[in-house]
Amino acid sequence: GRGGGIDYVGLNLRAAEKARSISAFQSASTYAAEGIACLPSDKWQSQHDITLRLYTVATEMALALGRTEEMEEYSDEVLAQSSISIVDKVPVYNAKFRKLSTIDLKYDDTIDFCLSVLCKLGVEVAKNRRMLAVKAVASLLKIVHQAKKIPMSTFENPTVMEDPKLKAAMFFLFRLYYASYLSKNDYLLILSVTQMVRLTLAHGVSPMAGPGYAALGMLTVGGLHDYQTAAYFAKTALLIQKTVSSKHTDASTFVIAYTFVLPLQSQCQLFISPMSSAYNSGMQSGNTEYALWALLAQHCCLPFFLGKPLGPILAKYKSIVSHIEEGKQIDHIMMVKIMWHLFRRLTGDEDATKNLISEVLATEV
Repeated sequence: GRGGGIDYVGLNLRAAEKARSISAFQSASTYAAEGIACLPSDKWQSQHDITLRLYTVATEMALALGRTEEMEEYSDEVLAQSSISIVDKVPVYNAKFRKLSTIDLKYDDTIDFCLSVLCKLGVEVAKNRRMLAVKAVASLLKIVHQAKKIPMSTFENPTVMEDPKLKAAMFFLFRLYYASYLSKNDYLLILSVTQMVRLTLAHGVSPMAGPGYAALGMLTVGGLHDYQTAAYFAKTALLIQKTVSSKHTDASTFVIAYTFVLPLQSQCQLFISPMSSAYNSGMQSGNTEYALWALLAQHCCLPFFLGKPLGPILAKYKSIVSHIEEGKQIDHIMMVKIMWHLFRRLTGDEDATKNLISEVLATEV
């Protein structure tokens, strides 16, 4: 190494993890790379835990900075180690998921990737794809009927999911939900959500239980048009979030519950503050996808739905686009450009459509 031995490596690891926790991605990447460079040649045997943590930070930060080739090198190194359990590989698998879904925009490949990881975790979602439609509808009806019978008070002091493989499976089921949503694969979306709720009811709550319940509320609205039951699931999701106390999933749960479900029964102005909280929680925990969806909801969608003047909304366009571009979220970039050009058309700007086409074509994919 470059000097200092394992104490120097540990110092770099602590600095990298601290920098990551405050979203100082470049600093975190530099510290992680320095720590890796100082590891001994037999690092995976002699310093397994510290090596894994350094490579995990390096993988996540390379992705956050848009250095995808570097990210692949770090992640491939981790995934090639047979001594690392499938559970300990989850953060690296997650980084590969994010690259496929939000940078490469390869949604079908992302779905296949999620299904492969879930299979390794012992969870089958779509064994027979020819029967997806029938299975999805039956699964939704069954789990809604079952879940709405569970008193909300059950989740004030719930059973906690302990099995790390099941918790990892919950995480990737939600990833499958997100990929299915982006690819418009409705049946896989339904199956991923119903499987999450089913595992929660059978084995207890985990950090992903809140997003699962919130997504079930969304499906209950869209698929069954049962607004009362949907609101019940969304409120249950928010209660679960208080129980599990996870900033990462706060962002996901708040965005789904307060954007897709609760506005149908409550006043939209009540949800601007939760979107601000979702944004802060997501950015602090690394959940940038949902943090940036919360940002869009807070400054674009909700003010528009509330009938706020378009001028102040449009005035925030450049700063929001700049912020989203820093996060390397192409779906978010295209969405905000479409929304802002819609608002420009509504203000009488006749060039908005022409400019929109050129801007979308210019968006990096």
